[in-house]
Amino acid sequence: MEIKITLLIIVNFSLILIPVAKSQLQSGFYSSTCPKAEATVRSTVETHFKNDPTVAAALLRLHFHDCFVEGCDGSILIKGGSAEINAVPNLGLRGFEVIDDAKSQLESLCPGVVSCADILALAARDSVDLSSGPNWVVPTGRRDGRVSLASKASNLPSPLDSIDAQRQKFAAKGLDDRDLVTLAGAHTIGQTDCRFFRYRLYNFTTTGNSDPTLSQSTLTDFQKQCPRSSDGTERVALDKDSQLKFDVNYFKNVRDGNGVLESDQRLWGDPTTRDIVQKKTHKFKKNKMESALLLAPKLVSNPSREFRSNVRQFQSSFCGKSIATVEFTRTDAYTNHKSIAKITSLFSLGKKKVKTIKRETVIPDPDYRIPIVLLGFAGGLVYGDNLLAAAPVGLLGLLLLFQTTRVRFVFDDEALEVKVGEELDESGENVFVGGKNRWKYSSFVNWELWWPNFPILVYFKETQTKPEGQIHFFPVIFNGKQLYDVMVERAGPSKTSGPN
Repeated sequence: MEIKITLLIIVNFSLILIPVAKSQLQSGFYSSTCPKAEATVRSTVETHFKNDPTVAAALLRLHFHDCFVEGCDGSILIKGGSAEINAVPNLGLRGFEVIDDAKSQLESLCPGVVSCADILALAARDSVDLSSGPNWVVPTGRRDGRVSLASKASNLPSPLDSIDAQRQKFAAKGLDDRDLVTLAGAHTIGQTDCRFFRYRLYNFTTTGNSDPTLSQSTLTDFQKQCPRSSDGTERVALDKDSQLKFDVNYFKNVRDGNGVLESDQRLWGDPTTRDIVQKKTHKFKKNKMESALLLAPKLVSNPSREFRSNVRQFQSSFCGKSIATVEFTRTDAYTNHKSIAKITSLFSLGKKKVKTIKRETVIPDPDYRIPIVLLGFAGGLVYGDNLLAAAPVGLLGLLLLFQTTRVRFVFDDEALEVKVGEELDESGENVFVGGKNRWKYSSFVNWELWWPNFPILVYFKETQTKPEGQIHFFPVIFNGKQLYDVMVERAGPSKTSGPN
């Protein structure tokens, strides 16, 4: 097969970020200890792929999210309250059942030998191959990570990232612009929800305009697939021409203004990445892709990981089951990956919707910074004998101070509701626009948080109060980071960046 698919960089991503020295990886690492290891993983992926071809995109995304955090160490498979799997960008991951299936079979053949990290790397390779992409030799011998922390996943790329933000994140992994563009090309397979890019169609600049970088024909098609009044759960192919085929059409789509995610289309707006995209619409030699990766500086040893001859030392023999030990109290492997809600990241791949269970109620903590700042400013005005200006500023500060002690945003499984008091009583009817102060996430058209570095105001528009849309503004008297994270999870991503 003609190798014109430049995304071979993905297959070597595990070589860039693996937590062991390059010399410890080798082709056929399990040839004597578990000779059927790779064949078993391959047959397992094939079985799941026949039932659902979109699992290929899911496994590729799962591998990428594992590698981009602490290296390709399988730590994305670990469950715990603070584990990577619970980070916002990881909440829509799926494909865990494939890894579990392969691990179960391998434990029967050769117990305690094959690492979960290697299974995931092999499964990603096989997924690309089954999607008419290239095949390659995967060096094995990875060690499974001991630590998995959601806080470490904050560096994962987002579809809202600017080119500069993407560059910074990739550069931190030893990757350059060419690597960035090539890895983004993994969007040649899979789908994403309308909610993750619908703002580009109707309200890109918060004035009702669409994203001017979209071609008119694509804008029309997207608007048909993602109606303004829908709940945003409709699925759209990330590569409109061949969503199940691993090829270079993704780059042609970006060139022609057909990119689905904003981060994808931005590649055409930057002179350097545009040139790379243009070149990738033609044939490429895979060895140039490989060489850049193999020389990346992230091939270093890391003592916090281990190759477990007995995986029960840390987790059970099944990558998807759980045990806890005294030594590793934070890290038990995940148990119910299908309960996770869809959320965004750069690699929003896969088609099959995730089965969800009821999400827990989230109530952001109160934040007194705004009223304190206002009261301090009023005090300064009083000190300067500017009583006329101090009075309204001080009164506003006192009002917000009082409201901060009693008003709460309550995010339950299906809606955002404003409640008051320690008992979280209902706040009654909205005195300004009418209706109950409770709005279903499915009715949200868009929302913004101003400003990310010091959030002062949260805005959202919903169609529950009025079919044509009702706008709401609230002062941010809550923890801005918590507010942003739960809004992204429940209502889809905002156009703005998250608070620092």
